[in-house]
Amino acid sequence: MANSKLPKKTLKILVVDDDLDDLLIVQDIIRKRMKFENPVIDCVTNFEQAIEKYYTFKHDICLMDFNLGKRTGISIFNSFRESGINIPMIFLTGNGSEELATRVMKMGADNYFSKSKLNEEELIEAIRSGIRAYKYFKNVTCYVDTNTYGGFLEGDLENDKIIEHA
Repeated sequence: MANSKLPKKTLKILVVDDDLDDLLIVQDIIRKRMKFENPVIDCVTNFEQAIEKYYTFKHDICLMDFNLGKRTGISIFNSFRESGINIPMIFLTGNGSEELATRVMKMGADNYFSKSKLNEEELIEAIRSGIRAYKYFKNVTCYVDTNTYGGFLEGDLENDKIIEHA
């Protein structure tokens, strides 16, 4: 029998934007629309802070501006993916285009929003669906053709590792 008194896992959201006004707007939207999830929202303004914050708190999702001064959100995206960090990532930008949206989605971003056309409900749904999909695929077992490989790999995305079985 499950104990209903056990604490729920806290939802941790990382928001990266070098524009403090936009950072506060996104933070307010999340707090207002996700108040029942009671998320912890960490806001940072650059690439280095984003990497440091993630490794300290292991966020469940990252929302990031495309333009971050000398670096872009793609730098964060690539750094996370190259390090095996597979949390959902949503791009936000003030200077977006259809071409940019297509580019980041093809790279594997979970969603893309133009700040000038930001719809609160769509943003919150994108956050929730990204997290649902991530949780669903966290412990996926990947079977590989045994003639080629001789076993199977078990993905443990929560701990960022692959377990090899012969």
